[in-house]
Amino acid sequence: MGLIVFFSLATRGFTSPQAAVFILQSVSITGILALGVTATLVVGGFDLSIGSIATSSMMAAAYVMVVLEQNALVAVLVCLAIGALVGLINGLIICYMRVPDLLATLGMMFLLIGLQRIPTEGRSIATGMTLPDGSTAEARSARPFWRLGGTGSICLSKTSCRRRWWC
Repeated sequence: MGLIVFFSLATRGFTSPQAAVFILQSVSITGILALGVTATLVVGGFDLSIGSIATSSMMAAAYVMVVLEQNALVAVLVCLAIGALVGLINGLIICYMRVPDLLATLGMMFLLIGLQRIPTEGRSIATGMTLPDGSTAEARSARPFWRLGGTGSICLSKTSCRRRWWC
């Protein structure tokens, strides 16, 4: 609470709706990942591979949209499939093979980090990158996802929601 008061007084734009949207966007992924880790902590375990699962899913989504030129829905489905598959493998290793959870998830973390290098060849994935066949990667953007992201910003900056939350 003290940090909020300090930065509100020290900087001019900290309490603006745009800053709130930016902060919430930045923390939302961490919050979602924390829910998954919380579930493992509740049952007395710990998952060290959660970060590499997230980065593998992010890499796969970029690969699907940029290199394979698929839409965002396909990318989301690929991300969910990766998470489910890795979770299933971790669960089978821990429950049926009786490998300690820290050891199993640590091994999965390093495995996923290595597997990420295969499709990307150690390069960043971006629109306009040169593909192995010499062509240039073109990506499609999904307009519904752009609209969804802009809705919160518009709500906080242009409507009565702003007055209710910030004034």
